[in-house]
Amino acid sequence: MDAGSRKYYATRYRSRPCLQAFLSDHSYLAVALGVLLQVAFFYVVFVPFPSMCLPELPPTSAWESAMALAVDRECDHQGLQGTPLPSDAVLTMMIAPDRERWLQYDTDDHVRRQIDTLAVSYRRLDRVALIVLTGDCSVRSIAHRVGLTTLKPESGTDIGDLTYNHAFIVIAKYAKTSIVGFASDTIIFTRTLQMAAEAIVEGRRRHDWADLFAVGVRRDVTLEPFDLLSLQSGEEHVQKKSWRDLMMRCRETGVPFVSRSADYFIWNQDWSGNWIDQPPFVLGGDGFDVWMIGWAQERGNTATINLTPVVEAYRPVLQQADDVRFAAEPSLATLLNSGVFHDHGMKGSGNVLDLHWVAARAGQDRHVEIVRQEPIAPSVNAKEQRRRHRGGPEPTGKAATDAEEVSAPVPEPVKKGGDDGALREQ
Repeated sequence: MDAGSRKYYATRYRSRPCLQAFLSDHSYLAVALGVLLQVAFFYVVFVPFPSMCLPELPPTSAWESAMALAVDRECDHQGLQGTPLPSDAVLTMMIAPDRERWLQYDTDDHVRRQIDTLAVSYRRLDRVALIVLTGDCSVRSIAHRVGLTTLKPESGTDIGDLTYNHAFIVIAKYAKTSIVGFASDTIIFTRTLQMAAEAIVEGRRRHDWADLFAVGVRRDVTLEPFDLLSLQSGEEHVQKKSWRDLMMRCRETGVPFVSRSADYFIWNQDWSGNWIDQPPFVLGGDGFDVWMIGWAQERGNTATINLTPVVEAYRPVLQQADDVRFAAEPSLATLLNSGVFHDHGMKGSGNVLDLHWVAARAGQDRHVEIVRQEPIAPSVNAKEQRRRHRGGPEPTGKAATDAEEVSAPVPEPVKKGGDDGALREQ
């Protein structure tokens, strides 16, 4: 064979020995087959899996998609969420925030300061636990940002989530305190609420009340937006000074909401009745408070308590907003509650001045006690009360006398030194 032929055959069959060795070795074949099977399994099973099992997402980055899924899981969370409640609390309060107002937290400075002031007021009550009841994910996020605890409604229906009786059921389920309460999300309290709660617990122990139902009336305070607190300051000493100044302004200018109705409610956690049997009054609407007070008055085993003379409850309002509030048409919740009120009728007087017991200061230390009270005759009608509250000619004759009966004296701040200055709330 010549040199050219040898070169051709050497090139043509150079790899033949390696290929023959590979095909003859079964271990190599097994490895190759395994790799092929794994690749095929991955593309057949795992690639289509996310599109089949996960909701369709817009074309965003992987990080944004993961964050969106985390938010969804947080929103679906059942039970308490956010800042842990104080372990030694004596009272658990609940608020149901106005969704439309709270969603303006990042766009309206007035709303932001109102919510910040609410959060600061409850933060100062170390023995009062506050729960924000809402099913709205955005509102829950805002509540967590200002340091509040949230709870998702658990009625099982959209309509049930909007009613007081279901709210009362869920707070009793999660509260660890012997008494619970409900208040408007526009009202701020001082330490007098905590003192009254402690007095209620002691009063129930002393008098052996089977059930109790305590209520109180707020005071409206006309303020400028800059009078309210802001959590953006971040400095504790600034917040203390601002809070002290705010309380001095509230005590000096607060006007009683002249009405027989109530703005906050407290009752025992082990309530003997079934709240689901109560009329389905809608959260945020008028009428529920008057009906509940009258109903509690007629229950033979329930001690009713008026907390207005002691508890400082203030509702900061802007003058313009206050004028609009009285001129505006009734809300949908109020219209629905009017129908519920009409269907179930009125029991008792529904007047906070006619309750069995009243909170009062006692002793040199001005501590709070729950004492027996003789009922007072019902006062002027609600229309006259609202007219006088928003200004105008003073009532004369019996109307003037009745209107004065409704106004409870402003709780006197105790003069005591300390980090809160000359006026220190008790």
